Amino acid sequence: MQKIVNTGTNNPVFMLDEIDKLGLKGFSGNPESAFLEVLDPEQNNSFEDIYYGPNFEFDLSNVFFVTTANETDTIMSALKDRMEIIKIRPYTTEEKLQIAKLFLIPKELKECGLTTENFAQKHIAVQPPIFSDESLNRIILAYTKEDGVRNLEKNINAILRRIAKTVKTATTSKSQTAIEKALQKIPTIVTPDFVDACLKNQIKSKSIGFTGEKI
Repeated sequence: MQKIVNTGTNNPVFMLDEIDKLGLKGFSGNPESAFLEVLDPEQNNSFEDIYYGPNFEFDLSNVFFVTTANETDTIMSALKDRMEIIKIRPYTTEEKLQIAKLFLIPKELKECGLTTENFAQKHIAVQPPIFSDESLNRIILAYTKEDGVRNLEKNINAILRRIAKTVKTATTSKSQTAIEKALQKIPTIVTPDFVDACLKNQIKSKSIGFTGEKI
């Protein structure tokens, strides 16, 4: 409820991610029952949140709820009856590649401190590594088996953390020889061979991932 209140409007579009996990072990109380009321147009004009106490009603009738799920089998039937289910096809390899280039890699470069600004602050004469299309396809086809991009992002992070470790050696070593060796190990372009070297402990094409449609 706090998130809806924070929008400052009575008709926001509200995303509920992975609603299929509501009934799984680990959730306290009975969240599915609460969502039965939240998604029921006959009841949600006077919804009471237990954290705000009784007699404190919220009008959710104008809120547009969008939910996501990996599967529908774990969603209780009464809750499914209140939904319009739209099945979305998995990402193609090309779509995953573009998502990685436009979103995942910039995010992970920043997360690992491998940005131009960070290098400039540390006075390192290197540029952020660039992933070739071939290297991204190697990760996608050989080291992930999923319809989404979760494992793809994890593998990109693992590769960049390895590079970040080398950068740290180059910035903290007192030996000029060690610094030069470390700098030589920092790739300008991430190649398929470099991907294999970083992810060699994984079994190709055996990464755990969802293989159905996104709901």
